[in-house]
Amino acid sequence: MDACDTAAMTGEGHGSEELSGWAAAALGGRTVEWRQLIGGNSRTTYLAAVETPTETVPLVVRAERGDGPFSDTVLTLEREARMYEAVEGSGVAVPRLLAVAEDAGAIALSRVPGSEDWSARVLDDLLAEIAKLHRADPAPAEAAGFEPRALADLELWEGIAAAKITAPSPYLEFAFDFLRRHFPGEPDRIVICHGDVGPGNVLHDGERLTGLLDWEFSHLGDPIDDLAWITVRGAMFGVELPDFEARVRAHYAVAAGVKLDPARLAFWQAVIVLRNLATCLASIGNPTRGRDRLIHHMLVPPLQVMMVDAMARIAGVEPAAPEPLDRLPDLPGLAILDEIVGNLPLLVDATDDPEAQTRGKRMKWLGRQLVDNLPLAPAIAAADAAEGPPASDDAARLGQLARMARRHLLLFPRQQGLADAVFAGF
Repeated sequence: MDACDTAAMTGEGHGSEELSGWAAAALGGRTVEWRQLIGGNSRTTYLAAVETPTETVPLVVRAERGDGPFSDTVLTLEREARMYEAVEGSGVAVPRLLAVAEDAGAIALSRVPGSEDWSARVLDDLLAEIAKLHRADPAPAEAAGFEPRALADLELWEGIAAAKITAPSPYLEFAFDFLRRHFPGEPDRIVICHGDVGPGNVLHDGERLTGLLDWEFSHLGDPIDDLAWITVRGAMFGVELPDFEARVRAHYAVAAGVKLDPARLAFWQAVIVLRNLATCLASIGNPTRGRDRLIHHMLVPPLQVMMVDAMARIAGVEPAAPEPLDRLPDLPGLAILDEIVGNLPLLVDATDDPEAQTRGKRMKWLGRQLVDNLPLAPAIAAADAAEGPPASDDAARLGQLARMARRHLLLFPRQQGLADAVFAGF
């Protein structure tokens, strides 16, 4: 099936039945399997199979919901489809683009076999695959409209943040300015970057790497960007990256023809934390009712700490620690919140809906921490206000932000492990 083949489908947020019919028509057959995956931040993903006159084709359908954090931004499914086309023929293990809807509201991809299980063997194979990707000719991606400039991706995310984040974030506001000023310069060679590579987005069958998934953030940029993604995703997923530098040198550096620069790695690690924080804040600010924002609320406090710490490493300063805070006794309403949180397991156990169960468990997890630590909130607010206006000096401003981020993390101490995660390096 040629990637240019399309079938008519209009309107935003296509329904499941409509999508199933589109996929069948696009491949010239009938749908014999259709299953929506739970999760997905900005798009709905379905596992499907279409029976044609000659074969049964397993596929994945990704559809624009119209209400995600990246809806109405440059991160469209059409953009993602153009990168699949640009990478096709490079030898990189990437799903094959099978069809694109006329309105670009959905794409169909070949379904890749394999498991997301992680090991040192998977890391080695991933590094070799990324080297292959970084050797691929970037000209098709440039011809498809991807700007051949590493700094362009930071600018892209600044535009997304301005358009999609409703509540001001002092961390993002400072980070965009700081990272522009500390940009290490364009790399010796612009490459195709996957843009979200690492644990969770790699399939392996035990013998070989079978697929790099989720090219939503793909772009042209600095090859160190993708290596930084592996380290950040490893930290966020709690995955060990043993002997990372040695493995990068053995399986990537020579094959890709890329010099390993620790300063560049630190810069792109900071940018990646910024991307994750911007995504969470855009999701939290999404006005659409019914969307699950709990995971984003869980991630924001540690990501704010990680963001400040990443910039502090670039600036060569030690992150500041906040002063001890006093708890307010007998906070009004706390007993009621405690009662609500205590009864959440009853609701979780009463439903057979997996998504509702997941939401209920997250609500309990967040709610229990608030019950335990909300008496600190008045002192946190007062200490934040006492910081005064933003300092003009980078070191002083990083001190203010570090203290603020660590104060806010006190409300959710179970996230301390993620906030303290150490990125692998070289």
